[in-house]
Amino acid sequence: MLSFSPIQANSFAKQIKANSQVGDLKYLDGDQRIPRSHPYSLLITTLLCGILLISGFSSLKADQYAYRDSLRALLTTQLSDLDRYDVLRKLHSTYLREQPDSGLYYLQKALAFSQEIENTSCQINAYLSLAYFYFWIKGLPAEAKLYLHLARPLIDERTKPRYVSAYYDYSGIIHMNIGIYDTAAAHFLIARARYEEREKEQEVMGCINNLGTVYNRMGKYDQALKYYLEYLEKAESIAHQDGKESLGLGLGNVGLIYKKQKDYPQAIQYLQRSLEINKELGDLRNIVINYQNIGSTYESMVKLDSAEYFYSQALKLAEELNLPAKILYAKHGLGFVYGSQQHYAKAFPLLEEALTRATELDLRDLISGINYSLSLFYERAGNPSQALHYRIEYEIWKDSMINENYLNRIKELELKYETAKKEKEINNLTQQAQIQELTAKRQTILSWALGIGFLLLLIIVILIVYQARQRLRNQQMIATQQQELDASHFQQKLGELEMKALRAQMNPHFVFNCLNSINHLTLKGETQQASRYLSKFSKLLRQILEHSEKDLVSLAEELSMLNTYVQLEALRFRDKIQVEQIIDPETDVDDVLIPPLILQPIVENAIWHGLMHKEGEGNIWIFVKEEPEMLSCVIEDDGIGREKAVLFRPDSSPKQKSFGLQLTRERLLLLTQKDRLEGELTISERQGGGTRVDIRIPIS
Repeated sequence: MLSFSPIQANSFAKQIKANSQVGDLKYLDGDQRIPRSHPYSLLITTLLCGILLISGFSSLKADQYAYRDSLRALLTTQLSDLDRYDVLRKLHSTYLREQPDSGLYYLQKALAFSQEIENTSCQINAYLSLAYFYFWIKGLPAEAKLYLHLARPLIDERTKPRYVSAYYDYSGIIHMNIGIYDTAAAHFLIARARYEEREKEQEVMGCINNLGTVYNRMGKYDQALKYYLEYLEKAESIAHQDGKESLGLGLGNVGLIYKKQKDYPQAIQYLQRSLEINKELGDLRNIVINYQNIGSTYESMVKLDSAEYFYSQALKLAEELNLPAKILYAKHGLGFVYGSQQHYAKAFPLLEEALTRATELDLRDLISGINYSLSLFYERAGNPSQALHYRIEYEIWKDSMINENYLNRIKELELKYETAKKEKEINNLTQQAQIQELTAKRQTILSWALGIGFLLLLIIVILIVYQARQRLRNQQMIATQQQELDASHFQQKLGELEMKALRAQMNPHFVFNCLNSINHLTLKGETQQASRYLSKFSKLLRQILEHSEKDLVSLAEELSMLNTYVQLEALRFRDKIQVEQIIDPETDVDDVLIPPLILQPIVENAIWHGLMHKEGEGNIWIFVKEEPEMLSCVIEDDGIGREKAVLFRPDSSPKQKSFGLQLTRERLLLLTQKDRLEGELTISERQGGGTRVDIRIPIS
């Protein structure tokens, strides 16, 4: 039976949330996706997943309830402000899917607490999470817009670039789905520019795709196809898993444009390829959209039986996933099919129910489409008064969404985006011309000043004594300030030199241990093992040399080097060491910068002093989480513990035992003095046996 610890359960829940948020930011629209494949493949996939999940469901539930109880118990203890906020957010995450109202309760408490402690980053995080909750979980775009508006004044574009791009991306998605296209396009263009500045290629692709969808919904298919093909070209160049998901989306969108242009064979071909990829990935949300779009294509081809089948599949899966907007799109499609088949008794109730709910959710494009369908079918059913009523409603909604002002506004925004780079070049040339003009003016002014200076020479002589005394006093003040500034620079430089000296000590210490291990294997006659060890060691040595000239490296580089080191030690101990790295989903390992080789001595101690003398296989867990201005790392092992480890090395001096850890403490101390942030390293016994090391590192 599968089982999960509370930490693993929480990490799993947070990963689900993170994946859904990223996916939603990239792929938001009910019209964006496209379908195909055998009708029973989804059922088979669902049954297989169910068999695997049922075996571990009861254990996971028990762990989840225990984890919630432990989080609630933490709220009654003394916690730092950031830890208390973090506990409230974790409680929100545990309830988000199965009990959304309970999750909302804790998220609102987190918002209130962030306001109480006046922490701007926490407030922004809470507002954006509430916008996500109301739009995707509750299906209430008006409330989502409210929380976005509350977050906007708190976001400083210079100090919080991640929040700026996320805000405009979320806002564009919400406005697009309620039919306010000029605002949606404006915000997507801003988000794209911000993502390009930060080199976030996946997010840039999401903005390109959504811009294509804006034009698609406005009926401007040539412009939509331009964006969709740009997106598809980028997706085809990506080889990893995300790229495959993006490829499915791009194929579907291109297929939709071919459908709008009445090239139905091409449309079906692209839509079927998209559905195959989404089924392979198990992406249920996109499969719903695939079914919806295939049904729409068959509807346009007047193959109503096929259209009814795919619309029914879309409705069934959307209801299982509780996707309010997707449910309404599917009901509209089924209602249109029933009306086309003259089954008005089934069509009218379904369409009117969908219209009422779409109006509540303010889904403007869907409201317009349903009004058109009702007008058409009431006319065919011989009810001209009702047909006229819904036709008038359709015209009102259509005109409110799409007009020349919208198109002109979006064109204006695109022009601004496309010319931004050219404007930078023009600004540079303008600045050079201005400098030349200022230089000429200064020369003219200087000539006049010299002439006037001769006339004022007598007055200057009278004031010269007074000015000399003032100048002397100012020079003394400047000299004092300069001395203080030089002293400050000296202390900072001294700290950096001390940091390099510590690193220089650490590298020989580590290299000695590796060479000693290779020598040990060679003496034992294990030449093949020694060769593997030497190959791994050469890779690790190259990484160390690359980092030797850097004061800071990214967290991704540090973890990569640490992984190479662990592989070395695993070879030494015949693969008896298992290491698991658990990284918080909200931590951007490429953006976080830390001193190199700061985690390696701790893992080295865990292996050599904790696991080396243990019977059987040993485990090390590394938990990494980014906090405001700090990186929190927890390293645990299930070795023999510190007290027993001393018995196995009676001849070691205290200095040798704690050399790596002492250097790490001294480096943290220097970082604390330099950045005015408090780093720390604590060692404790792990529950269940072994050692736990907590380290907090100031980050850039």
